[in-house]
This record gives sequence, C-alpha cells and structure tokens, in this order.
Amino acid sequence: MAKYETGRDADSQQKERVVAEWTEHPFTGIGKRSWVVQHRVVAESFSATGVDIRHEVRSDDADGVPNEWTPAEVYEAREHGVSKITRADGKEWWS
Repeated sequence: MAKYETGRDADSQQKERVVAEWTEHPFTGIGKRSWVVQHRVVAESFSATGVDIRHEVRSDDADGVPNEWTPAEVYEAREHGVSKITRADGKEWWS
C-alpha cells in the first residue's frame, strides 16, 4: 500500500507532461526572419525506473526542422544520476 493515498490508480496517472513551451525567430535574414521554431520540454515518467526529459522542436517554416515534434535533446534521470542521450539524427543545427 502506498504511503500517501491519492485516490487514483497508478495506471490512471499522467505519464507525460509538457513543462515548458516557447517559440523563437532564430533567423535575421530578410527571407527567413518570419520563420518560427517552436520548442517544448516534456517530462515522461517510467514506473520504478525514472524520468526522461525531452527538449523537442518543430516548425512549419524553417528548412531542416521537422513539422512534427522531434527530440533535439534527451536526458535520462535514473537512480545513478542524469545522462544526456546522444542520437545519431540529433546532429541538426537546432539540436
């Protein structure tokens, strides 16, 4: 039995939560200055394992940035500490 009763089943708890969201205009050139890149930070919980923190990006305007939310940086928080996970496709300019 849990030390503190929340009134909800463990399976009904939210496993993923957006903790920050912002937009930027990273370009200053005349042709690209209106381009918008969206960012968000997502925390994803794994039962008895830890938490993953993902910095994700997307853009409908900027070349090379996917239209769908795509991880730019991923961190794993586990019992032994926090590690940055390097992805082969994470070598883009926005990562």
